[in-house]
Amino acid sequence: MGLPERLCVAPETEIAVRRTSQVIATASALSAFSVALLSGAAAGNEPSTVLMTGLAVLFGGYLVGLAIGAVGARAVDEHIAQYAEANPTPPIDGAVLHVESDSSLGRSVEKS
Repeated sequence: MGLPERLCVAPETEIAVRRTSQVIATASALSAFSVALLSGAAAGNEPSTVLMTGLAVLFGGYLVGLAIGAVGARAVDEHIAQYAEANPTPPIDGAVLHVESDSSLGRSVEKS
């Protein structure tokens, strides 16, 4: 799943979308694991049963979170594409922007 070509401002954009899905998946998996551990311990189950159930829930939570992250990324991509199509950026004819460093101000100054 990639962003539309006209929206790719930087090559890191697609990496950021994949990373976001992985962060959502990891958070979901760790949350499910901690709930499984706490509820299993509170119920008085054997530690091996609690850990095996926790590992199964960890794996399932990761898959569910990965799917949710992918769906969310797809929805954001489609929204951005619809917005860009509805609000096109007008072309700038012949304008060239030069950025010069001005050390006395401690910042870059834009000149056209």
